[in-house]
Amino acid sequence: GALLAGAASVLSLARAQGRLRARAFAGAVVACIAVDLYAAGAHVNLVPAPPAELAVDPLVAALRAGATGRVHNEDRLPRNFGVLHGVEATSGASPLRLRTFDDLHGALSRSNERRLWDLLAVSDVLSWRAALDAPAERVAALGEGDAATYLHRLTAATPFVWRAVSAERVDGDAAALERLASPDFDPLAAVLLHDGVPGGPAGRQSGVGNVVRRPGEVEAQTYGDGPGWLVFSEMHYPGWQATVDARPAPVLRADVALIAVPVPPGEHTVRLWFTAPWVGVGIAVSALSMAVVAGLAALQRRAGHAPRPGAGAGEVDAGRPGGGR
Repeated sequence: GALLAGAASVLSLARAQGRLRARAFAGAVVACIAVDLYAAGAHVNLVPAPPAELAVDPLVAALRAGATGRVHNEDRLPRNFGVLHGVEATSGASPLRLRTFDDLHGALSRSNERRLWDLLAVSDVLSWRAALDAPAERVAALGEGDAATYLHRLTAATPFVWRAVSAERVDGDAAALERLASPDFDPLAAVLLHDGVPGGPAGRQSGVGNVVRRPGEVEAQTYGDGPGWLVFSEMHYPGWQATVDARPAPVLRADVALIAVPVPPGEHTVRLWFTAPWVGVGIAVSALSMAVVAGLAALQRRAGHAPRPGAGAGEVDAGRPGGGR
């Protein structure tokens, strides 16, 4: 860091004194940035063996082989293990999380842990506990005593998409969290809506099948003898769009942090996908900025070649090849 800072100072001084051309200065700056990026990752780039976080231990191997839903990690593995090993987890190392998710996770972790696992489609739990307060099979263990970590696979894991046959309107997240924690509330049968009006009478028979999940996209087939709400265990955020049988459908915030799409009776195909709302604006602003910079550079170059005010014809001709003859 100190060497790069010193190099940057020397380059800036040389440029200010006119001893370094603009192109050479730009090339040197790019080279310094490349060296800085390489040096920042040197502990990964230069070691022959991967860091411990990248090592595949028996727990990660068991998750890769059998996890059908998300993994709830009670700080038994590094918080970014899901990204490193391609396993979908309920939390990560980044502090940038949605407030609604933090509220849901924090409240239900204290009051009704199993309800949290249901809403987040958890199939496996990494815990310090040898047994859970939920039907589960212990499929792997690592370490002994206080350092032991157990992998539990829930007997009846909630899917990523389910159909609720009734809906309740809630005013505020606090009321929703209290209702979700209630033992007499069934999140697979009813959904809490923060916007939108509950529909007509609930049906008795309904289901979901052929769920296909891709990065940023979910598609599912659903049927029911009455109106319902397809609930997606995905975080509600501006940019989600939905269609029912290729026709636009509303995307509602449900159960504090999740997504619900209303569906009419019968069989339907529901598609949910995410598009970053500001990507197009960002591209347009970047293109406009580049155009402005290019225009200013062209004007500056033209001004540098323009004749000086008051210069005579002889002076102008003398500046041309063969001029003054």
